[in-house]
Amino acid sequence: MRSTTKIFLWVSTGALIVGVITFGVMQLLPKTLTEDERAIKNALELAVLQLNASLPMPKLAIIPKANIAAPSAQEIIARNAKLRSGDISDFRSALTNAVANFEAGTGSDREILKVMESISRPYEAMLVALDKWVAENEPNSIYAALIARGQMRRKFGWHARGTDYIPYTHEQNFTELSKWNKLAVEDFVAAIPKSKYPINATASLIYDAIDYSHADLKDKLYKAGEKIFPASEALFNHYSVGLFHENGGGSIPAAQAFLVRATKNGVPEDVRESVTQRLANIYANNYKIGEYRSALAYTIEQTKQKDNAGTWLARAEEERRAKLYEEALVSTQRALKHEPAHARALNEQAYILLQLSRPDEAKAARRLAADLGDNWAQHLIIDDLVWERNGETRDWVKIRAECEASAAMLNPTGQTCMGGMITDGVAGFTRDNAKEIAWYELAARQGDSKAQYNYGWMLYQGMGTKPDQEKGIFYLRNSARQGFDMALKKLIQLGERTDNLEWKASNWESFTRWVRRVKDRGIN
Repeated sequence: MRSTTKIFLWVSTGALIVGVITFGVMQLLPKTLTEDERAIKNALELAVLQLNASLPMPKLAIIPKANIAAPSAQEIIARNAKLRSGDISDFRSALTNAVANFEAGTGSDREILKVMESISRPYEAMLVALDKWVAENEPNSIYAALIARGQMRRKFGWHARGTDYIPYTHEQNFTELSKWNKLAVEDFVAAIPKSKYPINATASLIYDAIDYSHADLKDKLYKAGEKIFPASEALFNHYSVGLFHENGGGSIPAAQAFLVRATKNGVPEDVRESVTQRLANIYANNYKIGEYRSALAYTIEQTKQKDNAGTWLARAEEERRAKLYEEALVSTQRALKHEPAHARALNEQAYILLQLSRPDEAKAARRLAADLGDNWAQHLIIDDLVWERNGETRDWVKIRAECEASAAMLNPTGQTCMGGMITDGVAGFTRDNAKEIAWYELAARQGDSKAQYNYGWMLYQGMGTKPDQEKGIFYLRNSARQGFDMALKKLIQLGERTDNLEWKASNWESFTRWVRRVKDRGIN
């Protein structure tokens, strides 16, 4: 009997060792790439070849420009409305000029980045207009057209992927992301030979190399871009995304070395600030500040050292937490002086004004944030109308107008609202399951818990679509995880487990993450 037990123990131990070794080897083996992922890798490799074949390029001597003035909120609202409608005339002219200035040495790539900020959301009408611009193939603007369309295609991919963490994102979303990213990469690679100094295209490709874990290609692209324009803001911003262990498997020593390198290359101080501050926060443990007075003292000191929208907003938030509302209001005003269209600062200001019993001013600040496209501001405005809060009365004409405007800006609040009005057959809508589930799907991907419940339950039943119980349960679980009570009750009713809604790393994953954090600190 004892010998049998020994044999069993030896066999079990041997199986465990073999299992651990097999798992370790599997981790080291290269990941099997999908067709789209393979195409992205091949395109990145082609980009490296193209860049190296064209080096060395003529020296680019940039004449630094003064800080570009931030546009007003009304200017941004008008601009975004034109872009949503597919009118890219102003955008096209601005980007073409910014690229021409950069190539002539009379402007930095910051101009290009500022113009490209207009491509903030994936609008169908704008993509159609960009397709037409690329098809024109005008020698003086084809580079600008390609990098613009590449950026837009990437936005479509990330919108399809959604906003949640990987364990809570459906596999289909990642497939769609890669399809769009493949098209985006193709545009950026096609743009390289169309410019004397294709620094923005190169920087954009670095982002994809990081996203798909091609560290060697990321470094090769950066080195090639560095030879084109070492002081590039775009190059620094895109490469720095992968400096720390959370993205790209970097480390703190590597980040410090890169910061020294960028300083020598002439990257402007305000651009390097993102990495400088990140390192300072890690060593000062500022990410874990929880006591309001110490946090407030820190943010006050930051505004003295760095007078910008970010530092003043951080200070306002800490002052508001400490119930120093008058001081917080002044800080939001300082933040908005730097960036008049800073939606988060406007939301913060609206809340503070309510605490100061100034509801009309609060409503104006929130209205401006909503018109700029801020989802939270739109959510509060719609909620006030639907539930008759803050002096509002239920008016379905107003509600529909607010929801349509929010949905047009691709915000989940408006999308869920549109689905809800169709569900209830109100505000002039008739019930239509196909249209209803289409709206819920859009919002569910962006993490709206109510939409996730409605989308999941409709999928499960096959209402307006082909039944898919597995996917339906997936979205019901996501909704319940966020505390949506109806989803939790539905899972219990369906006999599903509800004690495992939160993803938890295995022991091996936890250990691997710990090792990466240690490496990130440079304590090898």
